[in-house]
Amino acid sequence: MSQIRVKHVNGFEPLVPKKSAFTIETEFNTPKQPSLNIYTGRRGGGKTVAIVTYLRKLMDEGAVQRVLLVTPTYESNKTIFLPLNIGEGDVIEPEKGAVARTQQIVEEEVAEWEQYQKDLKKWKEHQRKMQDGSLRMQVAYEDPIFLSPTPPKWKNNHPDHPVRVHIVYDDCLSLPVMAKPSSGIVNQAAKHRHIGKGWGCGITYATQAYAAQGGLSRVIRENCTMLCLFKQTHDSQIKKILEESNFRDDVDEERFMDFLEYSTSKPYGFLTIDQCPKHESMMYRSSFSEYLN
Repeated sequence: MSQIRVKHVNGFEPLVPKKSAFTIETEFNTPKQPSLNIYTGRRGGGKTVAIVTYLRKLMDEGAVQRVLLVTPTYESNKTIFLPLNIGEGDVIEPEKGAVARTQQIVEEEVAEWEQYQKDLKKWKEHQRKMQDGSLRMQVAYEDPIFLSPTPPKWKNNHPDHPVRVHIVYDDCLSLPVMAKPSSGIVNQAAKHRHIGKGWGCGITYATQAYAAQGGLSRVIRENCTMLCLFKQTHDSQIKKILEESNFRDDVDEERFMDFLEYSTSKPYGFLTIDQCPKHESMMYRSSFSEYLN
């Protein structure tokens, strides 16, 4: 590298926001949330089991409270998904309108929580006026909220935020929701942290091919925060991953392949690459349970 002459200019220091892009608190060994995750590998490799394991952990931590599942294969995988308590109305066919439906659900959850906040504020104001004697008695009967001696209750144990939603797209390769850009799936991936008035949502894609026609677009692949690699059907998929991913400066190709071989040598094993790790030593894992360095 040639010598560079540098002269500093004052007044243009970056104004770094205090708010992180990852607004959901998680335990130390749990990746940052909300996240955009890709699980890729050949059929029968354990992708669905890994997704359920990970999301169940997020649910136990309170980082996820509702899972939306877009898939054509729910009935055959129903027992695997049981730990996620997915409601019947939250299983969505992978049609062109599926993305719009998932976003509508997220927005409805935010609207419901905002109404709860308004009702709670109204109830507290009513109680204050009751105590200081400034309340006109007829007002107390204009709204049923005032009739309750106890404050409005939120529908779960996390009243300080809307229900946290995570969307899973499983086995959607070449189907309308994935293959047609007009479905909105690319735009959803790009702005997933901003959906629902900025509360955001997590998204997971499970696919047999990392890069394929009718599959994950490059925008989705480049916005990925966590990549889980199972045994691949073709070496070309690994080559594509090495070309695109932002972890190439951290390990060389030989070391990366050692990580992948070690991780996938175990039954249903996979290599996890956390592309936004809490610490540089936490980027690579064998499955979720072992850090690799």
